Amino acid sequence: MRTGGEETKRKILAVAEDLFSEKGFDGTSVGMIADAVGINKGLIYYHFKNKNDIMISLFLNVIEELSEYLDKNSTRSGDASLSIDTTEKIRQEIGFLEKRKRILSVIVMEALKSEDEDNFLLKCAQMHLNHEIEEIGGIEKSKTTGFSGDNEFLVYEFFTGFVPIIFFVVMKEKWCRFYGCDGDRLLDLFLDSFERTHLAAHMRQTKR
Repeated sequence: MRTGGEETKRKILAVAEDLFSEKGFDGTSVGMIADAVGINKGLIYYHFKNKNDIMISLFLNVIEELSEYLDKNSTRSGDASLSIDTTEKIRQEIGFLEKRKRILSVIVMEALKSEDEDNFLLKCAQMHLNHEIEEIGGIEKSKTTGFSGDNEFLVYEFFTGFVPIIFFVVMKEKWCRFYGCDGDRLLDLFLDSFERTHLAAHMRQTKR
């Protein structure tokens, strides 16, 4: 059961997501969020440091929800031998992210406009990728993936794995309209391309 504070925080995030998607990040103020929720602006600063912190929280929620979704769908009846393959897992990941496309579009657009060091897309990506490094086993990761260090791994995962998936989700509908392409066919083509590049490189690295 949620406490009063948790429920207020949930409402702030839900309203902020709608306003960011409708008016853009720059076009939405903390005051507007507070008015839409029906609370004092100071209560928002009790839960979040600033507007960027709200955006980061929204993105991390997407990552957390995605992780929980994939964990539940990765095996059937707890039998590890029935695990779905990596490409199918990415297909499910994309399907899930498409449900949050509006906020992902805002995050991408604001990240491209941002010139400061507090770029929340990069910040969130770093958190997500650092989590992957921890799961692989920190320094032992280099022995199993073939990468010389964490920085090389982060560059590889961000530019060949993280970014293509995020941009595919954001641009899929526009691509289909522009080229008259069927969405399911486009997804199949993207997954084939992703398998030939990012996933194939992973296989080469692990065989070294």
